[in-house]
Amino acid sequence: MSNSSFTSIEVNDFGPIRRGKIELRPLTVFTGVSNTGKSWLATLVYALARRSVKFQRRSYSEEFHGQLEDSNAAERTIDFKPIVADSKNRIPIEGTLAKFLNHSSSIHKKEVEIEIARTFGFQKIKQAISWKSNNDASIIVTSPSNGLSKTPSSMSINIGRKHFGYETEYPEYLDIGKLNKLESLRYERLQRFSQENRRTDNLQLGRFVYRVLNRRFFNANTVIYLPAGRVGLMDSFRTIVGSSIQSELDNVTIGQFQSRPLSGVLVDFLQLLTSITPNRDKRSRNGAAYRLEEELLHGSIEVVLNQVNFPFFFYKPLDTEHLLPLNLSSSMIAQLAPIVLFLKVIPRKNNIIILEEPEAHLHPMQQVRFLKEISKWTREGNKIIVTTNSEWFTEALSNLVIENKIDPKVGMKAKDIGLWQFIEGRKGTEIKESVWNLADGGFDDGFEEVGDQLLNEWTWYKEELL
Repeated sequence: MSNSSFTSIEVNDFGPIRRGKIELRPLTVFTGVSNTGKSWLATLVYALARRSVKFQRRSYSEEFHGQLEDSNAAERTIDFKPIVADSKNRIPIEGTLAKFLNHSSSIHKKEVEIEIARTFGFQKIKQAISWKSNNDASIIVTSPSNGLSKTPSSMSINIGRKHFGYETEYPEYLDIGKLNKLESLRYERLQRFSQENRRTDNLQLGRFVYRVLNRRFFNANTVIYLPAGRVGLMDSFRTIVGSSIQSELDNVTIGQFQSRPLSGVLVDFLQLLTSITPNRDKRSRNGAAYRLEEELLHGSIEVVLNQVNFPFFFYKPLDTEHLLPLNLSSSMIAQLAPIVLFLKVIPRKNNIIILEEPEAHLHPMQQVRFLKEISKWTREGNKIIVTTNSEWFTEALSNLVIENKIDPKVGMKAKDIGLWQFIEGRKGTEIKESVWNLADGGFDDGFEEVGDQLLNEWTWYKEELL
């Protein structure tokens, strides 16, 4: 069911994962037994996507360190018409422009290595290598062409015990007619400047093309990761912020490896919590948060600042002004509270939201309701990545597809859901896609073996009692 319109990530000998390839669909679900690498791969996606978003937010003056090291002024300034667009309204990526893109990628090699290590909490990047193999770890990310070009872009990462490799490959052209609204505006400004001066600076053109192509890998304005331990972090984050965050760069030696007190995932989660302030204007915020409060929490998550503007979080039931501390509320409230809080502070659309174990502390019916809410986030233009051990959650995916076939305004199309099974093996995890089965109208979610085993046990017990 592979679809080239989605970014794909292929990993080999990466941590617990021997090999596998996934696509980032509007809803991407990782399922499988514990300790098979679901969170490991989700963390990698977060590291790469977060670095991509940070790069897109840079100003042009910050992106590159002045001039190309291997070009002179004559190479940097080229006639406008032949370099900006050919007769088919395409920018050919060749010559000096191709050299510029390759040079830019080499500049960002160290940034990618640092971000992966920071996010996982590695002291040494070699900790990413599989402990069940002597091979180097490899990661290949391929962006969809989506009409921008004939071929997609790709980035390749190789992690060895003594080296870190990072390379990118770009298509042969960029189709101007396939730019989004913001990119088109930037291109028009570049075009006007070039026409007025009858020349164009190839550095400006290079920066523009580099941004467009790299945004296609992870097209998002915001990336957030909600870890499985978010309830405990919410309960104790004031203490953690006061100690561990300050020593986040300290080293802890464990055997042959060193590690940081907190991974970058947890540090980012805690730092975002500390920045949350009371929301006064609900109309300007993400409506998904208020749907969760109304339909599942039957109350709201409130923020109160103390004298030094440090946030405290409370649950306020409907039809009352009483504030209940989260640690005294139900486990379901505590589980969903950070999700609600983060939804209130991010834009309504164009986010990547990584959510570990959304089923934790939820009744099966509430799990299904929560999944339906998540499906609404995708229709609002977000990409959601979920790691789960819940059969109820994965079974409900099939109902979303059936629902969409009945009414296209609800549910989700099968092609927009990616369900990936993490299968434990002797040499590491193998990742397998669960494909929508037209015969029975469902996904093969991998939980049948559990159900069959329970049925066999019940049958044996029943016979013993007779």
